[in-house]
Amino acid sequence: MNFRRLLYKTALLVACATLFNACEKDDDNDPKVTVTKATGFYITNEGAFGNSNAELSFFNYSENSITNNLFKTVNNRPLGDVLQSMTIFGNKGYLVLNNSSKVEVVKLPSLKEAGVITGLVAPRYITTLPNGKIAVSEWNTQGSVSIIDTNTLSVVKSIPVGTGPEKMVVKGNYLLVANGGGFAVDSTISVIDLTTLTEVRKIKVGYNPKDIEVDNNGTVWVLSYGYVTYDMITWEMIHLKPSSLSSLSSDLTSVSATVKIADQTHPQYLECSADKKTLFYGGGYGFQGIFKFNPSTKTIDSTPVIDKAFYGFAINPVTNEIVGTEAPSFTLPGTVYRYTSAGVEIANYSTGIGPNNIVFVTVQE
Repeated sequence: MNFRRLLYKTALLVACATLFNACEKDDDNDPKVTVTKATGFYITNEGAFGNSNAELSFFNYSENSITNNLFKTVNNRPLGDVLQSMTIFGNKGYLVLNNSSKVEVVKLPSLKEAGVITGLVAPRYITTLPNGKIAVSEWNTQGSVSIIDTNTLSVVKSIPVGTGPEKMVVKGNYLLVANGGGFAVDSTISVIDLTTLTEVRKIKVGYNPKDIEVDNNGTVWVLSYGYVTYDMITWEMIHLKPSSLSSLSSDLTSVSATVKIADQTHPQYLECSADKKTLFYGGGYGFQGIFKFNPSTKTIDSTPVIDKAFYGFAINPVTNEIVGTEAPSFTLPGTVYRYTSAGVEIANYSTGIGPNNIVFVTVQE
């Protein structure tokens, strides 16, 4: 296995020209929309590193079918190298190409190209901001977050943060950035003031924070991956640091609680249930299962909801259906699995190469 992968990680389409609302992290500044139906979900397929064969798939609930190779079918050209993630903002989709150092912008639901954001270095994830802007986390030399004007598709400002920034969330007037460590180690959350677009502080959390969510009480929770150091000759584990969940104080200045997950297992993704009263963690290479965490009691269920290893997973924001992705190799198609909220498998479908993230398409009726 290429160890660099571990770190870097049609004509059809969706017959709904109704309002799109992506399943994104909480944003206290966004108008609240009542979502009543999920029409389907996109699957971002990384492809094989260095081969520029990343692609986009879509699962349609009403047809109970999946369609692959959407971008190339619609636009008659390759999408790029390593499709890390996707975000929907308004009537456009933003496709983050990590190794191509760009974000492809497409119209929805047609998926026709609508522009490209360049001038980025190893982009990872996007979070929507007030006033028509988005934030892109980047694994450049310093680690930064670029603020993008969605009208001009240009970088307004690049803000230095910690090493290897990953997922982000907006809380009040602040953007919180999980500094995941990249090829090194970091243990901080960067707090960015959205008025001045400057980092105002760092909060020390667990080792290599990867994901971040807000529960129904408005409490911010951080999933820290931990880390493992290997002997480069024998590949024996030399040093281990635990994975953990941490809650931030209401004033976003410190950690208010920490719950250890494990010393030798390292989940990468954190998701909320539809009512945000339950958190789920799992996903990433070497981690088995999807587990429930109760933020009120700060307890982890000892038995996983699903006892299977996934590359990535997500929770349907309406039905609580669990969708997991499997990437057995980066030369052959992967698989996406659908489960009930109780962990009973519904069905599975073949995807593109290296499926990682799921983006639900929801509408207001």
